[in-house]
Amino acid sequence: MNNEQIITTDDIQEQLELFRIVIDESPNIIILKDYDGKFLLANRALAELYGTNTKDIIGKSDIDFNPNIEQVEFYFKNIREIMDSFKTTVVYEQSTDAKSGKVHHYQSIKKPLRDNKGNLRILVIANDITDIVEAQEKVRISEDRLKELNANLEKIVQEKIAELREKDRLLIHKSKLESIKELLSNIAHHWRQPLATISTTVQLMEEAFLEDELSKEEMSNYSCMITKQLEFLSKTISDFHNSFSSNNANIKFSVKKCISELVSLVSLEFSKQNINIVLNGDDFHIVGKVADFNSAIYALLSNAKDTMLKNEISGDIYINLSKDENSGKITIKDCGGGIEPNIIDKIFEPY
Repeated sequence: MNNEQIITTDDIQEQLELFRIVIDESPNIIILKDYDGKFLLANRALAELYGTNTKDIIGKSDIDFNPNIEQVEFYFKNIREIMDSFKTTVVYEQSTDAKSGKVHHYQSIKKPLRDNKGNLRILVIANDITDIVEAQEKVRISEDRLKELNANLEKIVQEKIAELREKDRLLIHKSKLESIKELLSNIAHHWRQPLATISTTVQLMEEAFLEDELSKEEMSNYSCMITKQLEFLSKTISDFHNSFSSNNANIKFSVKKCISELVSLVSLEFSKQNINIVLNGDDFHIVGKVADFNSAIYALLSNAKDTMLKNEISGDIYINLSKDENSGKITIKDCGGGIEPNIIDKIFEPY
């Protein structure tokens, strides 16, 4: 009988040692607590977290090892709620490493039970999910950064668009000023000869008056000459205004007449650069805005002239009109070398 008792005790001891090895080798925290939160059993994983050993932890509670009071209060309240409900519960909680101060995240399975005397106990198996939580946090941060980058990118794009639009506006304004400058130059060319004539006429009148040779008939002739020149100056301004005014409505007009009048307005400026404009072909009528039509033709002629000057070429610009039963065609040809591909879409811009 004694031999059998000794064998049975050894077997039990061996079982206990094997149980200790099993729970200590587990990477998960395994603990058994009473209703007051005192440790009745703890494996090596918890001992290492709290900077102690499995023997010294027995009979003590979390507050003896964990410096985070908020966590300790949560553990105590939580295990009592679970033991009172007597329902196995999965809890996500945190615990602070006593040595490093690092906060670990756990998914804990907490199962209430009773010992052989009927006392309430709770078994806790806590799986360290810190790596998963940190990875999720990194993903969240990355997503937040991506959202911020997208928002900033949209803001940057809008700012760049606004900047480009402002540059376009300034370029258009500059082009308008250049166009106005060229138009004024054309007006000046048209006015030069009439003004010279008026100046000469006034000088002749003054000389005749001083020599007492200014008769009423001569005075009338001089006045008539000056009046005709002034009428020409006024007509020049009206022609330029009518040709490039943006307030005109859609009307039916003669293409050849419009182009002819436009050519007469700019011919002096072009001829100064040894460039002649030759208009040929049959007339036809279209419906539209005369100012827009003149602006388009003027832009084409100006582009042709600028290209010829750039390439140091003089010669003719040919405008040929043709028509059939349903449509009309305007062909403009110069000897400047052709339109560059990067600006061909802008040749009809009025400025």
